[in-house]
Amino acid sequence: MLACSRFRLRPPLATLFSPRGLEWLQSLAPSQPYGEELAGRLRLLWALSQEIEAVARRVREGRRKRGWRRPESWARPRTGCS
Repeated sequence: MLACSRFRLRPPLATLFSPRGLEWLQSLAPSQPYGEELAGRLRLLWALSQEIEAVARRVREGRRKRGWRRPESWARPRTGCS
């Protein structure tokens, strides 16, 4: 991937792969071959995120159809003092 330190770039936000971070990456115009590599990797990232969302949607739909509920033993641990 594009090495920000190599090109002396500083992302304007902490999370580079957030929606705003991805917009920032897409707005860059590095010289070739880096621009082509960046564009290809962003396309791959987008395709993978679409596949992950499709699988997550199928899992949610399957759980709803079967009436699946989280077992009580899976309750999230409480944090903090009580």
